Amino acid sequence: MCLCGAALATLPLVGVRAQDTTRSAQKLETVTVKDSADFISARHAGFERRRLLKPGSVTFFTGEEITKRGTIRLSDALRRAHGVTIVDSDNGDKLVASSRMQLPSGGGFITRGVGKPQRSDAATGGTGGASSTGGLAPCVMPVAVDGHLKEKSFAIDEISITDVHGIEVYPGAGSLPAEFGSMKPDGWCGLVMIWTRAR
Repeated sequence: MCLCGAALATLPLVGVRAQDTTRSAQKLETVTVKDSADFISARHAGFERRRLLKPGSVTFFTGEEITKRGTIRLSDALRRAHGVTIVDSDNGDKLVASSRMQLPSGGGFITRGVGKPQRSDAATGGTGGASSTGGLAPCVMPVAVDGHLKEKSFAIDEISITDVHGIEVYPGAGSLPAEFGSMKPDGWCGLVMIWTRAR
C-alpha cells in the first residue's frame, strides 16, 4: 500500500513562497481638525478681538447667544443692547435708533457742531435746538453688514437670525473704535455692525 499522497501532504514545501498580499503603507501628511466653535475666519477675527476687550458702553452679541434666547427677529435681539430703541419706519420696517439722542424734525438738516449734532434750519440758515421746529425725530443708527454700510432705511429684520455670527452695537460716535473711523461721519447716532456666518 502506498501512502505517497499522505506523505506529500505533510512534507514542507521547499522553494515555494506564499504570495505577498500586503502593500506598503503610504505615509500621509498630518491633518489637524479643529472644532467649528474654535475656528475664526479672517473677517470674524476683529469682532472676536473687540468682544473680548469688552469696551464699557458697547454691546456684543454672538449668533449662539441670540439663538439660545430663542429670538426670532433681529430687531428683538437688538432691544437688549444698551442705548438702543427700535422704531418703525414709514412703511413699517424696524429700524435701530439711539435712545440717547434725537434729531430735530421739521425739514432741517443736521450739522456737526462742537460736541454734538445741531439743527441747521433750511429756511433761515440758522442753527437752533428742537424748539425751533417743535419736534424731535429718532436718531436712526446706521447699519453695516460685514464691514459695508447699508442704506439709511435698511430694515434690520431683512437679516435672518441663523445668518448672524455676531453683532456690535456702538451707542454713539465717541464709542466707535479707530478701525471704524471711516464710518464716523455717518455714526453720530451710533453704529450697528453685523457679521454674518461664513458660507
